[in-house]
Amino acid sequence: MRRVCDILIKIEPEIQDLAVHLKEFQEYLDFEIEKARLEIQKEEWKGKTDRPKLDGDKEWLAKLEVMRDDFNIDAMIAPATLIRSLFARTKEMFGGVSRY
Repeated sequence: MRRVCDILIKIEPEIQDLAVHLKEFQEYLDFEIEKARLEIQKEEWKGKTDRPKLDGDKEWLAKLEVMRDDFNIDAMIAPATLIRSLFARTKEMFGGVSRY
């Protein structure tokens, strides 16, 4: 358990850095989704719509939304949280094993 704890201490700063970059990408996805929605609305309000472009935009929006739904930052950085929780339980049960 101590070895796992030592490794966690080394990788935890990198996981926190990763979370920052993942949040930036998540914001980018949100921006692209909103941009696609606005483009679709604009195209639909035109008197004469470009049907292939509109269908392509809707398909792109659907792909972006699926990616955004699957983009779970908590799940991506969860190993550190789960290990920390396991150490807390281990310390409670056995005493003094964990540094946390």
